[in-house]
Amino acid sequence: MKIFLDYLPIILFVAAYYLRDIYFATVVLIIALFAQVALLWGMTRRVPRMQLVAALLALVLGGITLALHDPLFIKIKPTILYGLFAVVLFGSQFIGGKPLIQRLLSANLQLPDPVWRRVNLMWVAFFVFCGVLNLYVAYSYSEATWVNFKLFGMLGLTFAFVLVQGLYLSRYLDAENT
Repeated sequence: MKIFLDYLPIILFVAAYYLRDIYFATVVLIIALFAQVALLWGMTRRVPRMQLVAALLALVLGGITLALHDPLFIKIKPTILYGLFAVVLFGSQFIGGKPLIQRLLSANLQLPDPVWRRVNLMWVAFFVFCGVLNLYVAYSYSEATWVNFKLFGMLGLTFAFVLVQGLYLSRYLDAENT
């Protein structure tokens, strides 16, 4: 259910794009992201910072896209968001006692500290890769290809990355973790 909720704004963006155009899809994305924030607040009385940042980025860059009638700004939103994720995760290697990934997942998973640091850096590398790949697709291919990549390509890449990371982590899991 959570993954569906996480990807719902992107699904709605793609559907709106195929119903009309990138500008209509941009409006739908902004509304969907803020509806997602409101829903999370209503359910848990808290909203993850990065979810709020994603909504605000969509509002600012989507607003510029709509005002200037230039889709470039909404196309670079994923790269900026991935860049922010990478910077925050990388910074957590040095600030605070534990990397952010460890702070988020240690209640469910017990790993040695050096492994947590590697996992954190793996996510940094993944987000940098995704940001660069998004720019490549945005600048090298048609708008329709970029829209499809945004949903299907990024979802597939994320799934593959999580699967590979799970295989990597499996050697550190004992019967207590599983």
